[in-house]
Amino acid sequence: MKLQLFTAVSVLATSTLCAYGQEVGVTAAPAPAETNAPESTIASNLSGGYVHFFDASFGSGTTGTVSENRLYASYKFGGDLNEDANWGLGFNYTGAWYNFSGATPLDPAPGVEPWGAVTSLMISPALDVKINERWNAFGRVFVDFSGESNADAWNSTTGGGAIGASYSFNKDLTLGLGVLGASQIEDNALVIPLLIVNWKISDALRVTNVAGPSAYPTSNGLEIVWRMNEKFELSFGGRWELDRFRLDDDATNPNGVGQDQGLPIWIRGTFFATKNARIDLLGGVRIGSEFNLYDQNGNGLTSSDVDAQPFLGVFASFAF
Repeated sequence: MKLQLFTAVSVLATSTLCAYGQEVGVTAAPAPAETNAPESTIASNLSGGYVHFFDASFGSGTTGTVSENRLYASYKFGGDLNEDANWGLGFNYTGAWYNFSGATPLDPAPGVEPWGAVTSLMISPALDVKINERWNAFGRVFVDFSGESNADAWNSTTGGGAIGASYSFNKDLTLGLGVLGASQIEDNALVIPLLIVNWKISDALRVTNVAGPSAYPTSNGLEIVWRMNEKFELSFGGRWELDRFRLDDDATNPNGVGQDQGLPIWIRGTFFATKNARIDLLGGVRIGSEFNLYDQNGNGLTSSDVDAQPFLGVFASFAF
């Protein structure tokens, strides 16, 4: 069977919606160039990227602003167990550097920023099974650490899993459903549905949530993808993001919890340099953003909306 590689998440921080459905049951279409080289029993994918979110004001009438720099990295590998089953193992890293400027409604004390640099690390084993010519099933578990540099590691760790199935109506249309459950830092467990869409409308146009680079998946969102030629494609899409992370144990709000959520909408251009290498450039705006600050027990301290926030990013992916 065709080898598929999976990882449950490519995280921004714990409880990240954009991560929890990554590549659930469908492999994104490869670059069009072909090769006669035999398939390896073990295949790997290395992906990384950078996104800058420009200054945006808080929506509560204050003069404070926030900007962000995010660095993404993903490495996954896997192989066939037999003709009808394959395994995968994924490692994901996200570094998010927040820059709060001026007095913001989230400041725990005058002149004190609510949080700074946040690191997220995740490991995710996965199993995928071909039931028959049309049905495929998937399952995966994951463990994630998300917090500031001095946050307690144990109290910054969450975990969960996902199961589901996809159905191929024909070679041009695959749809699927699943469910994900995950613990959250000082909050109730998160349970969300997973949707798999891969619909080739024509040779040039498709609607999908499996086309993005591995380090910045679109699995909890959707894209319209236009294949311009063998080397280039252009996409328009968006996804919901929810990041929740543990704060430093020596801060003004020791062992507190931060949360950052919003809806990025983008235009993405992809260049397929070779069959196994691609470069993605994307630009867009994040809307509906909200920042929340909690104490160490998960009690809400303050929250604020954030104005529309433009962003630019670049990603590179290599399969080997």
